[in-house]
Amino acid sequence: MRLLKTEPPGAEISVKEYDVPESDWEYVGLSPVDSLRMPIGIFRWKIEKEGFETVLAASSSWDIVLIPDNQLVPCDLVRVLDKKGSVPEGMVRVSGAETPLGKFDDFYIDRFEVTNKQ
Repeated sequence: MRLLKTEPPGAEISVKEYDVPESDWEYVGLSPVDSLRMPIGIFRWKIEKEGFETVLAASSSWDIVLIPDNQLVPCDLVRVLDKKGSVPEGMVRVSGAETPLGKFDDFYIDRFEVTNKQ
């Protein structure tokens, strides 16, 4: 990780190993957190700020850069916080991205898989 950033800033950020979900959260700091050193791996993140929805996320601490030579590089964790009560029930925010197909804005998706019965 290089940077942990939230919009708005000032959120409490905690982390734990992905494959040990029953472990305790470890406090990292208030966002933004610059130059956080993390081992290569996948982690669970909890981001909390008074008046905003709590964000629970899973993210690796690295990205793969294909050019020039398929190397692992630290990645950033950037999240937009939603005001309490502003997210549709049962949904979570997905961050938008630039893709080969064009730019996708942030959107909401069901927190859990939708079944045919639903």
